[in-house]
Amino acid sequence: MAENGKRHDLESAFPRVWHHLVLQTLHELGLRGQLPSPIHNYLLNRSFQVRVSSTLSSLHLQANGIPQGSPLSNNTLFIIALNKIFTIIAQSFHPILFVDDLSIHTYTSNLKRAQKLETALTSIATWLSNHGFRISLFKSKFAIFEKQHSKTSPPLLLLNQKPIPYTNLVKVLGLSFTQITLGSTI
Repeated sequence: MAENGKRHDLESAFPRVWHHLVLQTLHELGLRGQLPSPIHNYLLNRSFQVRVSSTLSSLHLQANGIPQGSPLSNNTLFIIALNKIFTIIAQSFHPILFVDDLSIHTYTSNLKRAQKLETALTSIATWLSNHGFRISLFKSKFAIFEKQHSKTSPPLLLLNQKPIPYTNLVKVLGLSFTQITLGSTI
């Protein structure tokens, strides 16, 4: 039995959150009437200026993004925005989402079946792209954990037609997982 794990980090995740996506998801979760109004005001009435040396630009409306630095933004609103991603991931895959880090895992005794992970990755990448997000290919990697070392090489997994690097060491939520074979020492 092997476990294939794929870790993604979303690129510039907080500035990419669509206000409409958060508000639409709140509506679908049953928040209606005046209840979501404070969140609506929190998201939609934001502006910014750019300073170059001592010169300030004019005010610009911030059309997307959630402010960073508050508990409401950093976790709650971001998770609300990504809530629907779990509906597109097949039940044979096990996702872990912690703020902007997404890992998906599958268990199989056949590495050829693990290639279906690429189909799941394509679905995830398409959903994210359709909702204003991008997966950082630079921070993406995959690993295979086996009870006994296989002589076969790891499958080629692609994300947006680019290969995802294979590694023997993956970190998920601060925990390091490494491939060791039976009989080897740590």
